[in-house]
Amino acid sequence: MLVGLTLTACGKKIPEPRLLLKYNDEQLKVIHYGDRYNKTQEDIEKRLKDYMVGKRFEDLPIIPFDEDIIIENPNFAVGEYEVYDFILDKRGNIISNFNVEGSLVRELENDKVYFKFIDTLESRKYEDYTVDDKNIHCLLIKCKIDKSEFVFATLILD
Repeated sequence: MLVGLTLTACGKKIPEPRLLLKYNDEQLKVIHYGDRYNKTQEDIEKRLKDYMVGKRFEDLPIIPFDEDIIIENPNFAVGEYEVYDFILDKRGNIISNFNVEGSLVRELENDKVYFKFIDTLESRKYEDYTVDDKNIHCLLIKCKIDKSEFVFATLILD
């Protein structure tokens, strides 16, 4: 009986949290960090570089400033997100200040959040690192799910 209970418990698998990001009905590619290896700048950069293997920064979606990006969580509940906007160079290194505070956004309706992509002084400082006169942005989205911090990201051009 004990073996049966153990096997039953192993069969119940909690799905990995997924996040959907949209801009103007376009689905943005999401980089999943999970709940590990997302604390340091080096961990984040390594995942970005792994993701970009075989891809070109020039092919990233272009999102103008002052536009809404929709964050949707289809299989988990969360009360708020922290969104960080980092500027990258062409090698996938974070060149903007890594120790900045994220924008706090709270859930609005039906598990959707509308995050405004805004122009900052920070993004104007890196004109030498642009691709086709556009900055490479890593939008990093952090949230707590059952006491664990999960991180998701997307790469866009402004």
